[in-house]
Amino acid sequence: MFLYALILIWALIIFAFSSIQNPSNFGSSVIFSIVFHLVEYIILAFLVTIAFHRTNRFSNLFFLVGVPLILVALYAASDEIHQSYVDGRQASVKDFYIDIFGASLGIVCARFCIFLRSRLTQ
Repeated sequence: MFLYALILIWALIIFAFSSIQNPSNFGSSVIFSIVFHLVEYIILAFLVTIAFHRTNRFSNLFFLVGVPLILVALYAASDEIHQSYVDGRQASVKDFYIDIFGASLGIVCARFCIFLRSRLTQ
């Protein structure tokens, strides 16, 4: 339950950052923007993947990897749509792809941590 609360809190943090009207105050460089998007969605996907793993209801690889990716992708799409309604912001397909790449990295990191933990506890 704690992990799901963390997921909700992190999703709200992403939403809050997306609600900022003039994000150029936080750094106008393209590199900063890319890194920021990556980190946001690496963390979100990591948390979702760990939460799915911890429920132990899902043993199918699709549910352990595919579903977290789909859920995070849907959130990323809704985040871009949300940004289109914020003054000074716009929806960006490029940002969506960066978010998906970050989510993929987060899932890989989570699965690697799960693998390491299983090896260390044997």
